[in-house]
Amino acid sequence: MKLVQTEEGFALYKEKTLTGRCAFRQEGDCTCLSLLWIDPAWRRRGVARLLLDRMLCEAAEWRVRTMMLEVRPSNGGARVLYAEYGFKRIATRPAYYPADDGREDAYLLSRRVSRSD
Repeated sequence: MKLVQTEEGFALYKEKTLTGRCAFRQEGDCTCLSLLWIDPAWRRRGVARLLLDRMLCEAAEWRVRTMMLEVRPSNGGARVLYAEYGFKRIATRPAYYPADDGREDAYLLSRRVSRSD
């Protein structure tokens, strides 16, 4: 796998195939994760962990204190992964995402960033 820094974050390739990418930005003492996308053929193969690990290292280098993100309540796999990384739900944003049956809430998750990340 080859990790490439992009304008928005990082992309991970296996040969010429994009397996996953992430986008994040710094806002004061917080890093906000705005995208974590994994090709369906590469899910549950460690791609998201590689990207999260790299983002946390980058956030620690920036000396930010917190990383935040939104996740759909229906995205059980992502919620389990984020919990394993220490993210905690701090709020709910009602009707945040479009959904087949109208709108879906978003859980706002947060975790501390430390220099050991």
